[in-house]
Amino acid sequence: MSPGQNKTTLQDYSNDYVSNIRIDDNYVLMNSTSEKTISCRKFQPDGKFFNISTSRIIDSNLLKIYIEILNSTLAMIHLKSNGYLGIFNLNCFSTGEEKYGDTADVIIGDQPGSIILKDTCFIINRTLVECVFTAPVISQAFKNGFPHIFQFEEKRHYSDPKYFHNIELNNIVNDDLVFYLYPTISSQIPEFVVMILNVTIKLFNSSVYKFRMEPGTDKIPAKSLKLFADVISPQCDINEPEYHFIKKSPTTIELTMTNNIDDYKGKKPYCKGSITKLLPNSSREKQVMFINIRKFNFTVCF
Repeated sequence: MSPGQNKTTLQDYSNDYVSNIRIDDNYVLMNSTSEKTISCRKFQPDGKFFNISTSRIIDSNLLKIYIEILNSTLAMIHLKSNGYLGIFNLNCFSTGEEKYGDTADVIIGDQPGSIILKDTCFIINRTLVECVFTAPVISQAFKNGFPHIFQFEEKRHYSDPKYFHNIELNNIVNDDLVFYLYPTISSQIPEFVVMILNVTIKLFNSSVYKFRMEPGTDKIPAKSLKLFADVISPQCDINEPEYHFIKKSPTTIELTMTNNIDDYKGKKPYCKGSITKLLPNSSREKQVMFINIRKFNFTVCF
């Protein structure tokens, strides 16, 4: 439940049930290294234990939550953060009555810290640009429930923007934010623009980062290549780029490309190796040479 939303009360679950339990502080705001104690009370003893649960799986190394029962009608819930960032609901209830418990919104954040372009932005399929930014604090906050608040702004001296404003946060991988940017003119990727990226951890602050975006050449998504030959065992020493054999049979070798061929600055990507031809009581080596992988053509040299 995010800040500003109406809190769901126990009476919402049943018109006939009157809540016997209440958390005194339903809105808990902490930073990533702070501690907080809130109380949970029963209006009447019910002969059942206090229990707590959270709406999100919590790493106990980053956030410790434990309950201290003082008597039959009062318990204290302790939260101690050791670097945790995130938003979740904390529920206090009597054993067996979780849906009738009372809920607190817990928001644990911090200053957003640094954000930096990890590598050259890449063009994908001549239709969009992928930019990856390393931002450890923001990435954890976004993964753990904070709203994804960000804005790209072109620093320009020209009238029409070169990219649409509906930029997409495509993925969060470990400490990295992966953004997709779409050019305003289809299939025409600008050679360079100066961008300002503003990313916000709600209620805590924003980080601003200015960068020059000069997209690299096409980044081809991982896909399979099939080599049809009479083979039994591929033996291929592959360094640039990296490929993996994922299936083999007497008639087919299937390979998957796993990294970007354009990282090699003009060098032709290739694979040198050998395959063994299936022959009765003997074998022959066949050299495999990949050429122009961008178009997924190859040749087999005998």
